[in-house]
Amino acid sequence: MRGGTINVSGENTILNLVSSLIQVKPIDTQVYISVIAISDGTNANISDVVNVSSVDIDNGNIKADSILVGAGRSLKATGNSTITADSLIVSDGSSVSIALESVLRAEILEVFIANLKIGMSYGISNIFGENFDDILLAVDGNVLMGDFNGDYFYATVAGSIITACAAVPEPVACAAIFGALALFYMLRKKRA
Repeated sequence: MRGGTINVSGENTILNLVSSLIQVKPIDTQVYISVIAISDGTNANISDVVNVSSVDIDNGNIKADSILVGAGRSLKATGNSTITADSLIVSDGSSVSIALESVLRAEILEVFIANLKIGMSYGISNIFGENFDDILLAVDGNVLMGDFNGDYFYATVAGSIITACAAVPEPVACAAIFGALALFYMLRKKRA
């Protein structure tokens, strides 16, 4: 499918997808849509990433590995809706609105900002409005910031301001550090 809208509604209706639900340049195994609307007790289960222009959930449930809300895109949950994802990924210029009676279950919130540097702060209410406290509770305070070059930063949160405070080391850097420590330990043991 390319373009258009997927409407999933009706009590006990289930939509299961075993690939990403994404709106980008075509790739063989992905489904391309602009809008997904989930309502009236429906469950949508996506085994990868949801990345579309608009996700509207009204008294429905969505479960995915990751939900990506890029610039100019939106995620809206109203009524008794549930959003479950390992990660909720948002960027500057996106919009996320989750009603008080709706539930977000996510392991981590990732916030992407262009040209992000250590010490840079961002008003997260630009994306979440006044709901950020609920979002922060839902992810148990696990917030990372990132830029569009693939760099990640640990984030501190003060009210509705998040600040990039330290770079997250890349796996290669961690491996090099642990390798150097192991070599140091072996040389020290050999001398003893």
